[in-house]
Amino acid sequence: DQDLISPIAVGEFLQQQLPQAELKIVQGGDHLFIEEHADQAAKYISAYLSQLDLGAQLEPK
Repeated sequence: DQDLISPIAVGEFLQQQLPQAELKIVQGGDHLFIEEHADQAAKYISAYLSQLDLGAQLEPK
């Protein structure tokens, strides 16, 4: 929630455009949250990938 390069509004826009997207906001996370909060990021990514239908088309709205 501290990312000055890609603010939350950018994530919200992408979530609206990509129906399969999930927006996760990491409290205290900035642009390098994936390094600073690696355990939390890995859990979010793993959970998202595990529920994907790999045969589905990933197309924007």
